[in-house]
This record gives sequence, C-alpha cells and structure tokens, in this order.
Amino acid sequence: MAQTVPPGQKSVNLDWMMTGPQADFWFPVSPITAEWTGQFYSENTTLGILAWRGQVVESSQGQHPKLLGNIADRNALGGYIRVNDWNQYFIMARGGTFIHVVNGQLMAVYVDDDAESSNNKPGMVGIEIEGTPTKISVRNIWIKKLK
Repeated sequence: MAQTVPPGQKSVNLDWMMTGPQADFWFPVSPITAEWTGQFYSENTTLGILAWRGQVVESSQGQHPKLLGNIADRNALGGYIRVNDWNQYFIMARGGTFIHVVNGQLMAVYVDDDAESSNNKPGMVGIEIEGTPTKISVRNIWIKKLK
C-alpha cells in the first residue's frame, strides 16, 4: 500500500505500523470522556473516521461515505462503557463489514463495498494503546477465522 505523507512530516516504516480499520477504545475517565470509544477509524490512511459511535455507515468506490442510520445517541452509548472495571469488547470483521460491540451494546457498523479499499485487505490483528500514559490489561482473547 502506498503511503501518503503530509507536507512537513516524515514517512514511517509501515512494516511496524498497523494499517486499515481499527475499533477504538480510549481510556475512560468517565463514560462520556471516552468519546472515541465505539467508533471505527482507518489507521495510517487518508480515510480517517469511518463511523462514529452510534452510526451505521456505508462507503463504496468513488463515493463519499453515506450515513445509513443511527443506532442511538453517542453520549447515551457512552454510558455502556465501564470506568475502572473490565469491558467486554467484541469486533466482527467479515469482508468489508465491521461490527463494534462494547459490553453487549452495538456501538458502530461500517460497510465498505470498495474491493480495492485498505479496509478490504487481509492483515494483522493488534492491540494498540496511544495517548496519555496509562495501563492496559487484556484477558480471554478469542480470534476466530470465518470461512
């Protein structure tokens, strides 16, 4: 995948960077301040936010992403995020369809019908933390490859 480098910034070695869709979970000081938790974002591409928490979005080749519907109010969905406790995190990616669930609550859906999009390429699965220094703990990780 070709890397687009904004003027004034250095290119990075993408062999050490995740590229493509990511399901965001930010450290919640409170459920509302974890404003990016529950959204889909396209890491290391020019696509940026794919679907905000509370949205169902579709994109196709040569078209701007289209909001298909709303799941619920973003702030209300933030109330499902547990502070200083374990959160159950479920991500399903099947082809270009991505479903993001936190603690049993659907947060966002993104459907990418563009077969050439970076969102429709096979790749790695990772757990990333960025931003403020904090601790992350994970347990009971299950990955199932669907046929």
